[in-house]
Amino acid sequence: MFIGHYGPAVYDVLRTGKVKLWQAFLAVQAMDIVFCLLALFGIEGAASVVDGNLVFDIPWSHSLVSAIVIAFFVASIYRLTYRGNSGSMRGYWTMWLLAFSHWPLDWLVHRPDLPVYPGGEMMMGLSLWDFAWPTYGLEVLLLGGAIAFWLVKTKGPRWTAICAWLLVALLCAVQYFSVTKTTLNQQAGILDVTTLPSGVPFAVSGLAFYIFVANVIGWLENKRSYR
Repeated sequence: MFIGHYGPAVYDVLRTGKVKLWQAFLAVQAMDIVFCLLALFGIEGAASVVDGNLVFDIPWSHSLVSAIVIAFFVASIYRLTYRGNSGSMRGYWTMWLLAFSHWPLDWLVHRPDLPVYPGGEMMMGLSLWDFAWPTYGLEVLLLGGAIAFWLVKTKGPRWTAICAWLLVALLCAVQYFSVTKTTLNQQAGILDVTTLPSGVPFAVSGLAFYIFVANVIGWLENKRSYR
């Protein structure tokens, strides 16, 4: 999953009131941020077609055990950085759940390329991405529904709502061209995996994208107040 990860970030922030939205946006993508860091050094990121399925070599960033460890790491950084009320145990566990939520959502959509632990042979994934358009609709709904709910629960200048929807439109476009179109091309037999983004440029652009999205939503959050 890609843009659908942001849905839980919005709902948990509104529910707990402890974590900032920009922090939640980084937390839910922590596993992919680790993936980008590893891809910088060529440790992960290679794509291949196995039994007709497009899978990725992501044992260190996307195993179940790694997801648990990364979630604890994210939550610990949050607690150490925000001591006091904002860094309470409620905030700690909110960040842990947000970071860990990445794995079960990926389990739903990924082809079998998620190991139980790094180096493990058992691969998991329900392959919902193979249903390209329904899955695209699901991810758009998760993101769009969450942003709509956030806008209802907050108030601010009209231009901030417009900017929020422009961000949603951008994310939906990135989702289509990076995931949905790739799946459609694979199913049509015209996908050349050697042309997929990889290496340092891919890793740097991924990191820049996650930071950009978090900064934009943080900027909008500062312009709005909760009702």
